Formats: sequence, structure tokens, C-alpha cells
Amino acid sequence: MTINTFSGTHPFDPTVLADTDAHEQGTAEQIVEDINDGRCPRCWGPLPTMPEFPAGSRITKCRSIPICGRCGWDEVCEQLDADADIGWGLSSAGCWPLSWEEIEERHDRHQGQMKPAILTADGQLITDDGVFPVMNPCNTGGWAQYGRADGDGDDAA
Repeated sequence: MTINTFSGTHPFDPTVLADTDAHEQGTAEQIVEDINDGRCPRCWGPLPTMPEFPAGSRITKCRSIPICGRCGWDEVCEQLDADADIGWGLSSAGCWPLSWEEIEERHDRHQGQMKPAILTADGQLITDDGVFPVMNPCNTGGWAQYGRADGDGDDAA
């Protein structure tokens, strides 16, 4: 079975777990089993099915480990926490699955900090605090951006 993630550079392959601590922590086999059974390896909730794509976990550069959208959002929260010197950053695959309580606590904290905003077609973010240009220097580099896996076709995308 081939599983692409929204931001992955290639379909999921168990060999990407070598870039994590899953083997040394003894969670690699369970992660592969979870994915094959349609479970999110990060929270044991259901993985999305087509036409929705699973999120790609940020724990590997290729982002091809499929996780549910809720866990994709949680990884964003973990990254924001790390940037604010809260917590330790992304939860490693060796710690999976995470408790729903831990995930909900992060979601609730970040949800409380959100403000309504409008993003215009020309890249302006309008909030109660003013208008700000939005630059996206980061990209997935994967099929979601280019419509193909990295290394397919020419590099002129």
C-alpha cells in the first residue's frame, strides 16, 4: 500500500524511521503496524483516507511519516513552544504514541492565543493589530508543492 502525506517528498517507507530514534526506543515496528492498519502512529487515532491526505510528521526531513491532521497541528504547537522556550520541541518517534491529554493541553493553550485574521490574495495579513506582509520562505519541497516527488522530472520546478 502506498501512502503519500500532504507534505512528504516521497511515499511512506519504513526505512525513514532510521532517521528517528524509533529503532533504539523499540517503537519502529509498532509505528509501521499502526500506519499499515490506518492508525496515526502518534496518537492512535484514525489516519485520514482519500480524498484527504495525512499530514507528514516534521520529525524527518522528508516528512513522509503519515500522521493525522490533529497531530500535524500538534507538531506545529510543539515547534511554536520550542521557539518560545517552552517544552523541548518535537516529540520523537521513540515517545509515540502521545497521550491525548498532552496533545489537548497544547491545543487549548495555542487556541487561546489565536486572533482572527484575513489573508489576502496578494499576501497581506489583516488583523486587529494592522496589516502585515506574509512571506513563506519555507516550503514542503515535496509533491504537494511540485506535483511530483523530489527527484522526479527536471529540477526546474
